[in-house]
Amino acid sequence: MAQLGEGVRRHAGGARGRGGRLGAAVKPLTLLATVGLVLAVAGSARAQAATPGDKADCVRRLDVAERIVAKDAYYAQAWTDSWYTIGTTLVVLNITQAFQSGDYKRGESLTFAASSLLLMIQRPLALTSADALRGLKTSATDDPCLALTDAASILKSNAVDGQMHRAWPIYVINASFSLAVMGVLTAITHHWDFAGHSDLGLQTLAGIVLGELQVFTYPSGSVKTTGTSLEMSF
Repeated sequence: MAQLGEGVRRHAGGARGRGGRLGAAVKPLTLLATVGLVLAVAGSARAQAATPGDKADCVRRLDVAERIVAKDAYYAQAWTDSWYTIGTTLVVLNITQAFQSGDYKRGESLTFAASSLLLMIQRPLALTSADALRGLKTSATDDPCLALTDAASILKSNAVDGQMHRAWPIYVINASFSLAVMGVLTAITHHWDFAGHSDLGLQTLAGIVLGELQVFTYPSGSVKTTGTSLEMSF
């Protein structure tokens, strides 16, 4: 019985030894397989890298995209400066009129001066295109194809921003706001005329026209819209 137990122990010890040797042999194989997989992935990535012809095409298309981004930035800045000028002019004129008038006319003028400030709060997304353009020029030196993808994303973002700010509910909201201001002033002062002493009706109409014009001219980007998709022209 003792001899049988000793034999079993020797067999078990030999099995553990063989298992250890097998595990030690498998570890290098696993390591080699991992290294091979990494090298294969790297080789595949290099194979998928842009060829010189692809890069030349990306450079050509990127030049067109950069000009479009620059145009969007220029229009957005000009649009913002124009409405700053219009809003500031209206504020100054209404405040001046408020100090030259008395009774209910002063309150109306101050109200219209405050509402004119709303013409200066819009900040189109395309205003950031100038900074984005400088980033495109920097990244194009390393990877023009990646820079082209970024340019497409910038133009799409400008187009989406324009769609949101030129949607029909914005027209309704602007007109409703001007009419609401007129209604509140009429209820408070108990005076209303279109082109008389207070010019309340005329100023309300002017406010509606300016508000709708601001929405209509809001920078919409240079990306063409087809249905629910955006189409790049370069």
